[in-house]
Amino acid sequence: MDPGALKFEFVPSLRRRGKNLIVEGFRFKKNLSKPKAIHFICVEQNCRSRLIMDFDQTKITTYSNNQTHDPDFEYLAEHESRHSIFEMIDKNPTQKIKSLYMIAVENATTNAIFLPPPFSKIRTSLIRRRNRQLPPIPHSFRDVDIVSPWSDTFDCQSFLLDKNNERGIVIFISLRALSYLSKSSVIFCDGTFKTAPRPYEQIYTVFAVIDEKWKVPVCWSLMNGKTEDHYKYLLQTLSSKSETLVGVKFELSSLRL
Repeated sequence: MDPGALKFEFVPSLRRRGKNLIVEGFRFKKNLSKPKAIHFICVEQNCRSRLIMDFDQTKITTYSNNQTHDPDFEYLAEHESRHSIFEMIDKNPTQKIKSLYMIAVENATTNAIFLPPPFSKIRTSLIRRRNRQLPPIPHSFRDVDIVSPWSDTFDCQSFLLDKNNERGIVIFISLRALSYLSKSSVIFCDGTFKTAPRPYEQIYTVFAVIDEKWKVPVCWSLMNGKTEDHYKYLLQTLSSKSETLVGVKFELSSLRL
């Protein structure tokens, strides 16, 4: 068979950096680069199969089919299943990776195809894939820019209420939570500093009391400090926005903090 007529593809290696060359179900790795050609060897240690491609890697010029093992169909099926999860992560980077993994498992079961590897085995690679889609970490408050889908809830509702880069404060709350907060006569507030993302110093949470018995977190704020001015700005913003967005004013004077 004419080597130049062979179909091939490059796929990312599942267990190390770089790519594998796939020909007739067999995997090859780069062995030697020369000015006019690139040499590949089989990934199996005891296999003597070799091939040579032109330097631009557009066609195979020489192929010695001396495989001593079966084609790597299981490996290719695993790669395909993992790649399908990667595509879902690229389309929905805000979704939990475990949820996307379970969707892939359900699809594989329904369509009677190869199941993805165990979640514990590929969890790190899935997290790494999702991290590629995340916005860069801002170096200062002026660099903070929160846009959709990162400013929305999982059901595509607005979640970002206010962002003031001059004060160094961001406020997150949904419309439903804002309506709960506007009807609550008692609120509780608590701040934590250890888990605050850069460049902020604390995460400040506001809790509303629902039906006079359930204390529920409804608002989260990122702050660059813990001064009285920060807390006043948060509460005043919630008060003004509640009247504008849900038609009920969040009365600060009637609250017990």
